[in-house]
Amino acid sequence: AIAGTSSSGKTTAAYSIVGKLKSYGVKADGVFSQDRRITFDRDLIETSEAAQNWMIANLIAKESETILRKDVDLLLSDRSVFDLYAYYLVTFPKSPLAASLEIYLVEYCKTYTQIFVLPPRPYEDDGVRPAPTFVEKAWAKIQELLKEDPFSKLPNLRQVVDAREILDLVVSEARIVKPSWTKRALTETDLSAIAHAVGLPIVVKKSALFPPDKATLSDIDIWLIHQDAQYLRQQSVEQTM
Repeated sequence: AIAGTSSSGKTTAAYSIVGKLKSYGVKADGVFSQDRRITFDRDLIETSEAAQNWMIANLIAKESETILRKDVDLLLSDRSVFDLYAYYLVTFPKSPLAASLEIYLVEYCKTYTQIFVLPPRPYEDDGVRPAPTFVEKAWAKIQELLKEDPFSKLPNLRQVVDAREILDLVVSEARIVKPSWTKRALTETDLSAIAHAVGLPIVVKKSALFPPDKATLSDIDIWLIHQDAQYLRQQSVEQTM
């Protein structure tokens, strides 16, 4: 899991890492932005203890659901119960329920192979993130928990300075052998076959690191265009690739 406050780059890093792992042939998947898929008024996050409980329970449910799938060997979550618990304590510091949750959440944290804690980056207001004052309080609480028992005794809690470190740490921890190639050059015939298989137009991203005539593509550089993602025939894409 990647832990931290809002504006720390967790989701961006998680998407990038899962994409890289897939290109290595790893059966990887992610749990992304579950804290944004709420079913209630967002203002309740800072005023309702039920909302805090929902966020923790929802993350646990989604992580459990994903890791139980037969096609997933490695799961990366862009949140953890550790940082959500810090949010809980910032909002309801004297709650008996929050205190009783600690025992369970410490044990649940042990189910993560690693929890990478990212520091916050400059705040960006996207209309969804909590206010910067709340982010500051959450980061202070995360740092406090990292130094105090029982979380300080967890060997899998690891602070990292840069999200780019995480991929190498995951590869090392999971003993993943990178293939000799990580990008497959695709031809126009390949691209036409993919578009035909899914019945959708595609957009191809070419790397800025190479001249246009030498650009290479991989399956994570191909974007399908559709107004509703749930209708994408992902299986067809995978079979074509």
